[in-house]
Amino acid sequence: MATTFHFKQFAVEHDKSTMKVGTDAVLLGAWANVSHAGPILEIGTGCGIISLMLAQRFNALVTAIDIDFLSVQQAIANVVSSKWHQKITVIHTSLQEFTNSQPGLFDAVVCNPPFFNQSLKASTYRKNLARHNDNLPPEELFNAVNQLLSPEGLFSVIAPIEIFSLFEQKALLNNFVTTRKTEIIPKEGKRTSRVLLEFSKKKRVSTENHLTILTIDDKYTNEYISLTKDFYLFLHS
Repeated sequence: MATTFHFKQFAVEHDKSTMKVGTDAVLLGAWANVSHAGPILEIGTGCGIISLMLAQRFNALVTAIDIDFLSVQQAIANVVSSKWHQKITVIHTSLQEFTNSQPGLFDAVVCNPPFFNQSLKASTYRKNLARHNDNLPPEELFNAVNQLLSPEGLFSVIAPIEIFSLFEQKALLNNFVTTRKTEIIPKEGKRTSRVLLEFSKKKRVSTENHLTILTIDDKYTNEYISLTKDFYLFLHS
């Protein structure tokens, strides 16, 4: 099985990372609005795909953190082999430790967070750490982001439809407001499966929409192509 995933401007190895390259990461990396950003923080970088996408899209410095050592080593290797190796710094740390030691603020924070709560656990400790929120429940995530995000900054996440309202509740408790929401429909005729969410410390004009990935005959929709065409090799403008 191939362990390298090739994009138009970079490639990532992901066999050692707890979280592989997937649609969620690509959606978030392409959707997150960090055009205003100076320094950017990615929480839970895995193999580094989202940080590389953000570096491709914007001229900003990216700090990527992850609690899993092997994922960090793979992310570092992927960054070093890219054209943005001078823009991305990968750090092996927990979010809690990073928050306590970080002196500066970030203009954007992006996270594909662990989703599962009290559900069937994976067979390995590393997968549990990456996929389950035991070590990073939503309230701790938002508390940390509240400390790390600049007053004008934006926080972007992706969440399953079953729990996205919990993220909005925890955001509200930390004085965030939802400024952008995109419901992800995997295929025409199907129900929403994921929600992309953007939060701000300041009240802004809020927008809501939806994006469908596949048509009824399993072809990519124009809206999905428009969002991801700068990355996937098989998509064209």
